[in-house]
Amino acid sequence: QVVKKCSSETHIIYLSTDKVFNHGTYNFEAIPNPINKYKDKYEEEKIIQTHEKHLIIRLSYILEKDVILQMAKEVKTKKKIIYDNKIQLYPMSMTDVSDLINTLIDIDARGIVHVRGIDRTTLYHIALQIASIYKITINHIESSLNEIKEPAHIKLLGIVLPTRTRQMLIEFLGMKK
Repeated sequence: QVVKKCSSETHIIYLSTDKVFNHGTYNFEAIPNPINKYKDKYEEEKIIQTHEKHLIIRLSYILEKDVILQMAKEVKTKKKIIYDNKIQLYPMSMTDVSDLINTLIDIDARGIVHVRGIDRTTLYHIALQIASIYKITINHIESSLNEIKEPAHIKLLGIVLPTRTRQMLIEFLGMKK
């Protein structure tokens, strides 16, 4: 109903997720096949696409500072911790995503855009990188490869943001390079 109330001059920008796909590698023309709660997200995308001036931005994993600080706190305790090593992520920083959105607005981009980070990693490997930055032994960090209901790997083909995971971690942790 909101889309129907928009004038023809209104631009709609909708942030979506790579989770509208199941697993595999996808370009912006691929037809989503979401599982679980992401079916609603895809239905919302279809509604947004009915408006002439729309931009749907499907994002990969946003690496959040709060999550990294919590992981660092856990890694520094040196108590046994288990992190997922199955779901592969292409993390990005929200700052880079914000800059990209501004650029897409400036060029009046329309349609569907896929955005992901350059590095492929897992939460387990991020924890190992945090330990490396702090020069902490990794004996207490364990990998979990248990069966997970979410996709193990989704790779979006499209815009690749240059921010590297280690650089983001150093920035979030307030460490010097």
